[in-house]
Amino acid sequence: KSRPPRLQPLGDGWWLKRPKEEGADVPALERLIGQPAYRGRQQQRSKKNSPSTPSKAKAKTASPKSVTDVNLGKRGIPTNTRVSERVQSRPKTSNVKVGSKPTGPNVRPGVGSEKDDSIDFS
Repeated sequence: KSRPPRLQPLGDGWWLKRPKEEGADVPALERLIGQPAYRGRQQQRSKKNSPSTPSKAKAKTASPKSVTDVNLGKRGIPTNTRVSERVQSRPKTSNVKVGSKPTGPNVRPGVGSEKDDSIDFS
């Protein structure tokens, strides 16, 4: 609490700045971990600072694909995984059973006259 508050914003790459040991020209952390810890840092900074090439940006936005034109099967993305979204390949079955009368206005399903169905072979 004895330190004065920071009046300036933090500098660029402040988390990479480590104190150097006396007489060393390489920070201690970089020497311990090695150069791979800082790999790509210069390229990233130069990419941010330099203006982007307009030819790449225009090429991608020139012909955007519609969502409906994307072939999901080619990319291995499953479709119609919900039962409610699937296209029914077989027709819906009706209440007609084999050997029974079709239901209609004068025929009740499941109710038949006993005289018609029973045959006596004695």
